[in-house]
Parts: sequence; C-alpha cells; structure tokens
Amino acid sequence: MKKQVLGLLIVVFGTISPLIAQSSVNDYKYVIVPNRYDFLNEDNKYQLNALTEFLFNKYGFNAIMKNEQFPQDLYSNSCLALVSNVTKHKGAFKTKLQIELRNCKNELIFSSEIGESREKDYKAAFNLALRDAFKSVEALNYEYKENKEIVSLAKVNINDEQEEIAKLKAELESLKKEQEVVKEVKSEVAPVKVESKVKDISFTENSKQDGNNISLETPKKVHAKETKNYLIAKPITNGYQLLNNLTNNIEYTIHATGFENVFIIKDKSGIIYKRGNAWVREYIEGERTVLDFLDVKF
Repeated sequence: MKKQVLGLLIVVFGTISPLIAQSSVNDYKYVIVPNRYDFLNEDNKYQLNALTEFLFNKYGFNAIMKNEQFPQDLYSNSCLALVSNVTKHKGAFKTKLQIELRNCKNELIFSSEIGESREKDYKAAFNLALRDAFKSVEALNYEYKENKEIVSLAKVNINDEQEEIAKLKAELESLKKEQEVVKEVKSEVAPVKVESKVKDISFTENSKQDGNNISLETPKKVHAKETKNYLIAKPITNGYQLLNNLTNNIEYTIHATGFENVFIIKDKSGIIYKRGNAWVREYIEGERTVLDFLDVKF
C-alpha cells in the first residue's frame, strides 16, 4: 500500500513540476547562451554553443550569444534574461548532457531531463545528447508573458545609466568648448617658432623672452600620456575587459554607452573613446583634463 501511495505522489509531483517550470520560464524574455561550456576547452567547440542557440530559437525562445550586442531593454535590465548552461554527467559508454536556466540572481528556474547518446565520436555524441535534452525544452511550449515585477527592475538600471550618460554628455560638451577656445586663441596669437622638439608644452608665468629666443621652464601641464605595451580587449556582457598583453592583468573594465565607440570605465574616472584610429582615455585630474592614448587590440 505504501509503495502505491509513494508511486502516486511521484506521478503527481512529476506532473506538477513541468507546469511550475513552464510558468516561471515564460516570465523571461531572453536566453543568454555562453560562448564556452566548462567541460570543453575552447569556445563553441563541436559547434555546441551555436547549436544551443539554434535549438532555443527553434522552440520559441529569443536566444542571444553572450558576446553579441544586447537589445536596449536587456542592456538596461539584465533580469529580463535567463542564462543557459549545459552540464556533463558521468556515464559508462554514454554521453550525458543536461540543460539549466538560471535568472539574474543565479536561481535555478529550469532543469531539463538528461539527454543521452551512445555515439563514440565526440562531436556526434554531444550533438545527439544535447538534442535529446532539448526535448524537455520543447515540452515547455514557451511563450513570453511580461512579468511586471521583473520589468520594474529596469528602473534602477535606467536611472544609473541615464546619470552616467548625463555625465558623459557634460564631459564631451566641456571638451568641445575647450577645443573651440583653443581654436580662437590660435587664430588670435601669431605663431612663434620654437627650436626645442617637444610633444606638448605650456608656458609658465616665469617664462622669459629675449628678442626672438624664448626660454621655457618645465611645463606645469601635460595634456597627453603615452602607454607602453598594448591592451587586449576581451568581450564581456555589455562591454570589454582590457588586459595587459604582458601581465594579463585587467587594466580597465569598460561598458558600452548610447554613443558609438564611447565606453564608461568601471571603478575609474573618465571615459574611453575612439578618436580617429586611436583609443583615448579622457579624465579630470585636479583642474586639468588628461588624455591617455591607448593601444587596444580587438
């Protein structure tokens, strides 16, 4: 009798569980697919990540690779998306894969049945096992239904973003005004020939003039700095990590803005933007604007 009751409970809860998962999954508008899975040693090996994206889209989801440009609403509210992952389980003579979907709080929202394959060839085995696991995803009959609680989380992100963009606009406007002032001064002042070969000089109050010769003290302001080595841009969600090519240390973490080729620097002042063919970090130091010219490899 106890066995019959236990069997009935398993059937009942086995029936309810997919319904709970389905109603939860429908609250999320996007699925983010990673570029690499932990059990593989390179991005999109055996085209498994691309296949994951394809199958999610096939079954009605809006799947996006992690290194792709995000839609504006997802950029403003990362909680609109579920983050997918595929885990590999041990099995004798079998390849076993399972799909997981987690929200922005890393809470598990959905876990598929384990997909299996007996193929010996790795690429074929992973392909078939993943497709087998996606049968659980197909059974969800996913259909996005806006969840007001999740959508409301964007307000904080949008306010932060608008504040950063406002600061950025103010800095760019200040830079434009400085450039206009420099142009006006250059047009009014007659050119003076200087024999010394210097990249950037500024006149001090103690500068002396003798005939046509001008002696200059050490300039108080240096407006440009040159960086050694170069930086390697590693894509992350909504931006890049800029790594030192020699030490592999993270020099900057930058996030995209509403402007093309203009980035906000995380935990550091200023912005990084493209100027012609060069990348520049611009920030305020004391009462002066400093430009660091960066060599960035994308």
